[in-house]
Order: sequence, then structure tokens, then C-alpha cells
Amino acid sequence: MLATTAFAQLPQPPAIPKSVIIDTDIGYDIDDAIALAIGLRAEKLGYIKIKAITTITGHWGDKAPALVNTMLAYGGI
Repeated sequence: MLATTAFAQLPQPPAIPKSVIIDTDIGYDIDDAIALAIGLRAEKLGYIKIKAITTITGHWGDKAPALVNTMLAYGGI
């Protein structure tokens, strides 16, 4: 019930959503995965349009694209 009430109070999405690029070091901590999930939800609701998602190279760099692709698949993109 609380979640339904919270979502009922969201403002209407803009007529033209903001274009964004998400730059992430996904894989080190959970924070980037949560931010990406919020971004994907905001896109589904019409608040933003994700133009690109970039990941880093290095320690997790080889796994970062796979993590993003998995989130995109689960997010229905």
C-alpha cells in the first residue's frame, strides 16, 4: 500500500524526456547497479531517454559490460 501511494504521487513525465549518458564503474559496489536500475525505471516511466551506458576498464572492466547487459535484459531493454 505504501509503495502504491508513493508512486501515485509522481509528477507527470515531461513531453520531451531528458537525454542522458550513464557512465558507471559497475561491479565495485552495489551503488552503480542501483543507479542503473533507477535510470532504467525512469526511462520506462518516460522521465529520461538513455542514449548510452559506458563502463570502465581495469579490475572489473572485463565483467562490467556483461553486468550492464544482464541488467538491460532484466530491465526489458
